Amino acid sequence: MLLSSSRTFRFFVGTVRLPRQELAGKAFEAFLASLSDPKSMGAEYTVGTELVIPESVARIRNS
Repeated sequence: MLLSSSRTFRFFVGTVRLPRQELAGKAFEAFLASLSDPKSMGAEYTVGTELVIPESVARIRNS
């Protein structure tokens, strides 16, 4: 089956930056939580991220 689309997709190379200190803090927080309740199953932690677009890609994107 062939799907056609009139949209054009552009893919840019980038990196997602994760702050190490914040990530380590959340990991430690999760570890301490697992010690206090070993039967608990999973938890969700939010860590701030930043998309880093290389300068070479930014020039193409803005042209």
